Amino acid sequence: MSQQVRIVHLATRLIFAGTGHVVASLVRGMPSPRYRSIIWCLEEADALGLALRAEGHEVVELGKRWRWDVRLFVRIATLLRKERIDILHCHDELGWFYGTIGARLAGMPQVLVTMHGRRPDISTRHLFEQKALAALTMTIVNVSSYLRQQIIDELGVAPPKAALIRNGVTLASRPSSDARARARALLDVSDDAQVVGCVGRLDTIKNLDLLIEAIADACHAVPRLRLMLIGEGPCLEHLNRKVADLRLNEVVVFVGLRKDVAELLPGLDLYVCSSDYEGVSLSILEAMVAELAVVATAVGGNTEIICHNETGILVQPRNRQAMANAVIALFTDEAKRQSLGVKARHAIEKNFNMDRMISDYDCLYQSMLPDSRIGGRTVC
Repeated sequence: MSQQVRIVHLATRLIFAGTGHVVASLVRGMPSPRYRSIIWCLEEADALGLALRAEGHEVVELGKRWRWDVRLFVRIATLLRKERIDILHCHDELGWFYGTIGARLAGMPQVLVTMHGRRPDISTRHLFEQKALAALTMTIVNVSSYLRQQIIDELGVAPPKAALIRNGVTLASRPSSDARARARALLDVSDDAQVVGCVGRLDTIKNLDLLIEAIADACHAVPRLRLMLIGEGPCLEHLNRKVADLRLNEVVVFVGLRKDVAELLPGLDLYVCSSDYEGVSLSILEAMVAELAVVATAVGGNTEIICHNETGILVQPRNRQAMANAVIALFTDEAKRQSLGVKARHAIEKNFNMDRMISDYDCLYQSMLPDSRIGGRTVC
């Protein structure tokens, strides 16, 4: 490649969650000096954006203030031309909307969006908008085959335009007894506690009511059971009331938002995902790297990550009894729980590692550039 490729990653804001972690991984992992990666946030940089800025990465806050901020279209177009940006990579619906129109005003066709997930209740108006945006977008990346097919069906996207790049995670060292002891100390739980964990935004789509109810049922068979909910979100107050109503105050712990999730995971015995929808859950992937057995609802990309009874347990969504039974079964069969965890890590090493994700995006970026930028070579 004859010169540095300038890429802007555009998101509404960057929090310590799935989308933010993918953006951070791409910015940190793309080969340098081949790429110059810049982050633009429509609103605030937020916690992860500020952390990336502290690392020396370029993070720009565009200052969106109103529901419809028309001036942003012009500002984005002006910045794209001024900074001579080669590729605009959008990472959420709002970023896709403002970014695509701004790029069109700038006369820049090299726009892609990554669909990290999809709302199940999207309105007719938003579907119409997204069909128009899809027509102006060079590539729509999907993190699971399920999501890719959903985009093809809902937006009428031609299959070649809907790419599949599954999320990847860094392969940390295998968990040790020392790591477990440190994590238990950080979580403030005893060594003999039987600990279930869940990491993610406390939002309705995660259906944490289901998980809490299943834990209430499982407590009778697993007397030292503890549930660690790691994250923050709009459902915190509601979930606190539910825990109190079910008299689980000694069982359920709201850990809050943490930056050291990787250090906490070895302290868990089991990971549970109760979501009503998932694209590809980075939290599940990270739990599998930590050799944790996973119980997850059979929704979205979960069925592509987990092979039932081989690398985890899949249960039907919104089925309280099935989830409780799976938790009980794995705490009464330690050998199976450990076997699932070991096989889960092997699956991540093979199919969901970070190097593969970075390489896939590298190939995609190169394919989007004019031939003159890549010396007329066939890439990837």
